[in-house]
Amino acid sequence: MHSFKPSQKFIAFTIFIFGGWLNFNALAASKPESEAVAQARELIDTDYGDGRVLKAIPLLEAAFKTDPKDANLLVQAARVAVNDGHLSFEKFRDNSWENYSDFLDKALAIDPTNAKAHILKAQVFGNQGNYAEQLNELNKAKASGTDDPWLLHGYGVYYLKVRAFNDALSYFEMLEARGPGKTASDRRAYIVALYDASKFKLRNEDLLERTRKYAALALQNRYPTDAWTPQGYAATFIGQQAFDDAIVYAKAAHKTLNFGLGRLTLAVALYGKAAQLTLAQRPARDVKPVLDEANSLGFRKADVFGYMNECSACRSHFREIGPTLEKIVPN
Repeated sequence: MHSFKPSQKFIAFTIFIFGGWLNFNALAASKPESEAVAQARELIDTDYGDGRVLKAIPLLEAAFKTDPKDANLLVQAARVAVNDGHLSFEKFRDNSWENYSDFLDKALAIDPTNAKAHILKAQVFGNQGNYAEQLNELNKAKASGTDDPWLLHGYGVYYLKVRAFNDALSYFEMLEARGPGKTASDRRAYIVALYDASKFKLRNEDLLERTRKYAALALQNRYPTDAWTPQGYAATFIGQQAFDDAIVYAKAAHKTLNFGLGRLTLAVALYGKAAQLTLAQRPARDVKPVLDEANSLGFRKADVFGYMNECSACRSHFREIGPTLEKIVPN
């Protein structure tokens, strides 16, 4: 029996024929992150509106001077760009998604096996409505063997977009089962998946109870500076006219970060509660403290009604509480 040792040319040709997009160089492991890029990534992963993305910029600028051909660096640069951050080494366009896509293309040109670049590039195609390429990018990331939870979320989003709702939910539930993980990125993927899963109304299940379940999990496991998660659930509860729940989550958001939308959401929740109490003919001693707290936030009728009009779920209930809000919210 003759031993056969194939040449690299033969292996490369075989991979080309049977592997499609894969090439011989892609078999090499992706380059590990540098310390500066890892620090920048952590800042981006933990940014919840406090400017940490901007603090990542000088780290990436310095890393680029050391190694401009670092695919991991370009992936994090893409994440800065899509958040409207400006890097000196980018070809700046007044379109954050174009800047995002450009950096990802450069990263993939350097390292075609970079799983994170494929996962993020799938977002670009999904945003464009190109669902075939979105799935193609996710499959490329999967082929790398990555354990990144954002790949599961990417599949969930893809199946949502093509209206395969059972498949979408299965991916969000996979992320739920994984739990918050050990890194800031893992935690963020988990929290986002909980929110996505909360939107499904299953047969013989009360949607409000489902929202309460996922809201409680998210509030317990969110990153400490994340005000946007309780804010999102507060808005959902307002749409469901569950104003007591909305007040709890709006206050959690406001306690975490004092921001305009958070204060307005709290005001709307309080006015909604006051309107419910008024319609239920509760005594003034029950209504007044709620109304006083809402008034102390300083919003007017135009603000409250504008919020309600922007909330599609609120409109169906507006005829019920609208006339009462008209009376109790100051001009």
